[in-house]
Amino acid sequence: MPAPAIDPDRDLGVAALAVPSPPILVGAVGGSGTRAVGQWLQEAGVQLGSPVNKAGDALLMRPLYLRHVLPFWREHLDAGGFRRDLKQLLDLHFTAVDPLRPWGWKNPSSLYLLPLLDRALPGLRFIHMIRHGLDMATSANQNPLRKYGEAILGAGRHEVPQPLASALLWARANTLAADYGSSRMDRRYFLLRYEDLCAEPARTLDELAAFLKLTVPKAGWRTPIRPSAPRWQALEPTLRERLVAEIGPVLRRFGYSC
Repeated sequence: MPAPAIDPDRDLGVAALAVPSPPILVGAVGGSGTRAVGQWLQEAGVQLGSPVNKAGDALLMRPLYLRHVLPFWREHLDAGGFRRDLKQLLDLHFTAVDPLRPWGWKNPSSLYLLPLLDRALPGLRFIHMIRHGLDMATSANQNPLRKYGEAILGAGRHEVPQPLASALLWARANTLAADYGSSRMDRRYFLLRYEDLCAEPARTLDELAAFLKLTVPKAGWRTPIRPSAPRWQALEPTLRERLVAEIGPVLRRFGYSC
């Protein structure tokens, strides 16, 4: 299935907005475990605003993603419209946060627009959360594919089985964010693996706090991690082989066995 052409370094034409201080954003392919990360950020004093859904995702920002993900990935972005929409939503967001203190928002869909958000919000710090791509392909949560499948995979997204489409979306979205974050953001980009959180939560969160220059709570981190058992090892062998054939290099890039 041919992928839409995407160049994270192209001239996007998005002028920077004046904000009192740089925000902290959390993004991921939905279902990667960002809910607990949002709670940990709040424990460390980061204001994530309101209203939010039960997963802690910023609801105010939802229209921004629904309106602009497809044009960005299909390379017919309205840069002025994106900037106006973001400014309007930020004005609303600022009624719930003090932007002179650590602030930001958690919404997994920020992942899909990272280059735009980084250009519009100078000094943005981005937490890119990722989870094993084969687990994501077989997850019950297929909202990312439903909402953004056509934007990221093109019209051919319906020509392949759901697990393969989900795996391709996972690979392409995470690759774009990691390419951009590592090449353009340097010390403002933090890759956070769900599996590392499960294996060593205290150490991983301490590293995240150091990255953000936040103080670790004196009583330690309160929000528990409740890891889900890996699903990918139980995949039907033929399906597993097909998924690995398509996204194996991306899995290995992020340190995942396959």
